[in-house]
Amino acid sequence: MGLYFFPPSLKLRATFLAAQAEYAEHDGRPDADGLTLADLTEGTLRSYVEGMAAGTFPRDGIRIGVAGTELWWCETSEGQPPSFVGRLTVRHDLVAANYDRGGQLWLSIRPSRRRQGLGTQLLAAALPIAAAHGITTPVVVIRTVALAPRKLAESVGGKQVWEKSGRVAYRIESKQQVAV
Repeated sequence: MGLYFFPPSLKLRATFLAAQAEYAEHDGRPDADGLTLADLTEGTLRSYVEGMAAGTFPRDGIRIGVAGTELWWCETSEGQPPSFVGRLTVRHDLVAANYDRGGQLWLSIRPSRRRQGLGTQLLAAALPIAAAHGITTPVVVIRTVALAPRKLAESVGGKQVWEKSGRVAYRIESKQQVAV
């Protein structure tokens, strides 16, 4: 059994949609770039997943103007299909947008798997991926009301750089070691 990154794939449709229903129930909306559960129909889900895999994040013909890498973090165990635990989004074209050697990292843990230390594990796994994209000082964006992720960012030396629209951002050195 272990946790591994997978590219977005319709093969993980059932576990992804189950996680989105959890997000909607617990957080008031799915963790799907502004899509609602109703939006996540087969056709929309297909274009959404294909766009994430291509790094273009399409939504009903509209493309978000930020290149990104999307990875789904799934738990695997022998004889069982992977189970969606969370996701990592690396928005790496922000380096050119005055982010001073940094892009954004968006981390998300499915509600039923929170408070198990998985955010720390996900951040530890995310920092080398950010570094591989040339991001040496990623900015981790967190909902303002999410106290546990804010404490995690601060515990690894994250420095708050902005707060707006219900979100707060912390700059973290990607060479930072995260104890798991």
